[in-house]
Amino acid sequence: MLKGMIAAVGMSLVAVAAAPQAADAAFDKKVALVVGNAAYRNAPELGNPVTDAKAIAAAFERLGFETVTGFDLDKNELEATIREFARASRKADLTAFFYAGHGIAFEDKNYIIPVDARFADATALDFEAVGMDFVVKQMRYNDGVSLVFIDACRDNPLAATLTRSLGRSTRSAVSRGLADMDVRNAGRGLAIAFATSPGEVAYDGNSNHSPFTSALLNNIELPGADITEVMSRVTGEVLRTTDDRQRPWLNASLTGPVVLKPAPAETPVVAAAPSDAAQAQIASMEADTKLFNYAYGKKTVAHYEAYLSTFPNGLYAAVARQEIDRLTAEGAPIEVAALTPAATLSDAARNAPAAEEAEEAEAIEAAPVAEDIAAPLADADKGTAESEAALSLDRDARRAIQHRLNMVDADVGYADGLFGRMTRAGIGAFQEENGFAVTGFLNADQVAALEAATDDGFDAYVSEQNRIAAVAAERRAAERAAAAQAAKERAAQAQRTRSAKKAAPRRTAPAQASQPRQPRRQVVVVEEERTYRMGRHTYSTRTDNRRNNAAAAMFVGGVVGGIIGGAIGR
Repeated sequence: MLKGMIAAVGMSLVAVAAAPQAADAAFDKKVALVVGNAAYRNAPELGNPVTDAKAIAAAFERLGFETVTGFDLDKNELEATIREFARASRKADLTAFFYAGHGIAFEDKNYIIPVDARFADATALDFEAVGMDFVVKQMRYNDGVSLVFIDACRDNPLAATLTRSLGRSTRSAVSRGLADMDVRNAGRGLAIAFATSPGEVAYDGNSNHSPFTSALLNNIELPGADITEVMSRVTGEVLRTTDDRQRPWLNASLTGPVVLKPAPAETPVVAAAPSDAAQAQIASMEADTKLFNYAYGKKTVAHYEAYLSTFPNGLYAAVARQEIDRLTAEGAPIEVAALTPAATLSDAARNAPAAEEAEEAEAIEAAPVAEDIAAPLADADKGTAESEAALSLDRDARRAIQHRLNMVDADVGYADGLFGRMTRAGIGAFQEENGFAVTGFLNADQVAALEAATDDGFDAYVSEQNRIAAVAAERRAAERAAAAQAAKERAAQAQRTRSAKKAAPRRTAPAQASQPRQPRRQVVVVEEERTYRMGRHTYSTRTDNRRNNAAAAMFVGGVVGGIIGGAIGR
């Protein structure tokens, strides 16, 4: 069965060259939307987004795309441009979207920021930004293949403004970088490429283009290159130019090869036979498999060590090491430890009574001599950023790998699906333990070895970890609810205190002891009436003493004043 699998691998190496041409032929209508925003009115102007977008638009046009472009767009202009793209891309077989500029993530959703955004209040995202999911939704209407390239993870001062505007309750929902995006239900295929990993910040660059756009321009027009190969090359180039500080991120759900530029017609599409390199790899895989099968049949420590000596990074190296550990723990005898691995296997095979074992041994005997076969295997076994990117691991697959690393005691902490420093260190520990080159990056063989080492009990382990996470989440929710209830009770108590203060009667100054009232000075009014006759008539007069009293007072005052004035004059 293994021999049949190797033959199938060899046939796939021959057939891959034919796939791109056929895939590209299906893309009769290709439409691209390219947007670059740099001249922000309420934030410092960016250097490269417009030049990045114009260069990418030109590349798309050379690749046969009908291109809709927009540069330094405000909210209304951005929405109008997206609508133009949506109309133009109806019934398209392949759509592409490239955006360069400021972006923001809020509650795990990504937004494009127009140049007129202010983010002065909590409603800003609803009225001043455009969701990236909205753009992808327009692309999915076509049921074709969709490619998205986002160079929008630059350090964003508007994020701080939005954080202040949202208030304490929702500040933590604003992410430093962009969030991963869902690629499920993607029709014929969807691939989303970010300039950097989720939650991280990308560099704007010191040249005419950002590191991500520069690498994309260098690779997007490679003849016959599938988009996953393009992004693997882009990832490696960005890592080199940023000293491993920025790692592009690809989240893809594609149903087949996507080649933007077919191979030249004069290039042979299907080779009559595998190339020399392919033949060498197939022969090496066959020798690797036969040698392991022979050792597996013998089930001795020496035979497994002989296999590892010949193929230290072979297809079954991890399994061989596990078998050695198991046999050692069981106290199995070491039958042929005195001989070198190659000689041991050869001699044992020659003396084997079964003709089948002798035939296998003859093929195995030559394996250690074939250095030109072993060397490519050693290189292929080395995990690199490119080999890991080629795996197209989604968030769930990365979580599964983190769980498996924890199972083999390569502690990577909580399985969050993000390969940060802790996860890279754990991968390195796993590689060192299993004889792989320690790089911190995985390839297909290493993932297979990790899965083989952890398949037993993996589902139970994940279930237990999920249970622990659920209990922790419930505990945190209960703590938050208790804190919220306590805050509510404090607020209610404060309100009751304020209400009680308002209802209490106001204090007044104590009443002073009453003093006996002095009687008011009363003015006695005396009226005098006199009657007298003159001839036949009688007359009467009435005199009011108040008038007389006033006159007397005036007279006395005049006399006293005169006396005093005279004295002073003398």
